Amino acid sequence: MKYILCLLFVLLFASASQAQVLTDPNEAFETAQASGKPVLLVFSGSDWCAPCIHLERQVLADSSFLRYAKGHLVLLKADFPQRKKISQPLLAAYEQLADTYNREGTFPKILVISADKKHITNLSSLRQTPTTLVAQLNHVLN
Repeated sequence: MKYILCLLFVLLFASASQAQVLTDPNEAFETAQASGKPVLLVFSGSDWCAPCIHLERQVLADSSFLRYAKGHLVLLKADFPQRKKISQPLLAAYEQLADTYNREGTFPKILVISADKKHITNLSSLRQTPTTLVAQLNHVLN
């Protein structure tokens, strides 16, 4: 019993020390305004875009990246799957984001957006590692 309680505590602590990836643009920008942090917006095709899947698994889901993000960013994923269904209101919100920040329809695309929705910069998604992405973000944010 003690082992299970200890394991639950460790899991809860680990998840609390990492950033959460939001999927609702309104929630993300409200959180950004309240915290004063910029938004890291990632356009993804989670079930059809091989580079998107790689970026998600190897970089964005990495615990070291998520710990960094918790202190510096609000993470927002705008997903455009082909097989999975997403709600019409959420799809409309993603399309509005794409009209503003991704007119060319690039996948994956990583952007830093201010809390007041001004574009700060695009970041490369090619050959990213958690370390290189954090280094790029440190350069942009400092």
